Amino acid sequence: MDKLIELLNEYDKEEWLWNKWEEDEQGLNNMWKIYDYHSKLKIISKEYWFIKWLVENDKIDFTKLKVNYIYHDDEWSWEKELLMQLAIQDNPIEYLISVLR
Repeated sequence: MDKLIELLNEYDKEEWLWNKWEEDEQGLNNMWKIYDYHSKLKIISKEYWFIKWLVENDKIDFTKLKVNYIYHDDEWSWEKELLMQLAIQDNPIEYLISVLR
């Protein structure tokens, strides 16, 4: 979890989002105190762009992704693959942590 929090804070600082992420007894949250469930949804959402940033900044170990097919169309990307993988996980945050470099 520490690595994820470090990356979230690096991303937010780089994007001028003025957030500070931390983990406390209520779970993962940002400075606005959007706790646990909503924070987790925000992190893995396409709209927040964190996943795209992770991919573009080489923070993901793609050999750890659970990809079980070979062909992708021209629109395919590692970002889309990771978003799809996160969408089907029972615990997407744990999965995301498991594929971080």
